[in-house]
Formats: sequence, C-alpha cells, structure tokens
Amino acid sequence: MWMLALGKAITIPVLNEQKMIELGASLLGELIVFSIGAGVVINELYKASQKEAKKEAGRRQEINQFKTELEDLYVQVQEQQALIQKIIRLQGNNGGEGGVSKRMEDEVLVQTMKLETAISTFLKRLLFK
Repeated sequence: MWMLALGKAITIPVLNEQKMIELGASLLGELIVFSIGAGVVINELYKASQKEAKKEAGRRQEINQFKTELEDLYVQVQEQQALIQKIIRLQGNNGGEGGVSKRMEDEVLVQTMKLETAISTFLKRLLFK
C-alpha cells in the first residue's frame, strides 16, 4: 500500500464551478444515452424471446395434432384388421364359396376408402408444410 501511496493524505485540486457543471452535465448525458441504449437492447431481447416461445408453442401444438391424427389412423387400421379377420372367418365357415355378403364387402370398401383418404391427407399435411 505504501508503494501506491494509498495511505497518505493528498490534496484535491479545487475545480471552478463552471467546469464542475460541464463535467456533471456530460456525465448525466452519457448516463441517459447509455440507459436508453441498454433499454432498447433489453427490449429487443425480450421481443425475440417471446417470438421464439410463440414459435415453439406452435410447433408443440402441431406435433400434438400429428400425434392425435396418428392415433386415429392407428385405431382405423385396427378396425380394418378386425373387419378383415371377420371376413376371413366368415369365408372359412362357408367353405370359401362366396360366403361374404354384399353388405360386408361394401363395409370393407368404405372403411378402406376412409383409411386411404385419412392417410393421404395426413401425409400431404406432413410433407408439404
């Protein structure tokens, strides 16, 4: 400490009043400019984070929607498989001689068309977004 002369009393030169006013005004002006700049930067960072959060929420919502649609398609596939098993069972009971009724064939056709439409719509939405 003694090398830096921190323990010794020193005399501070007296500034005139005009110089003190100019120095204070300059310091105040710089403080105001710095504060405004910092405020603008903080505001822009906040806006960017809000925008990113909104995008992320949209992505999550879209993913949840895709999951729901996939679950619906899975249920439709399960129903389709059950219907096919029922047809196979009916054909087996009748010896394979045209034991399937027209109504059953129409039901299978309608279910198949619904499933194809749902899958193609889902794939279009997934691929062309």
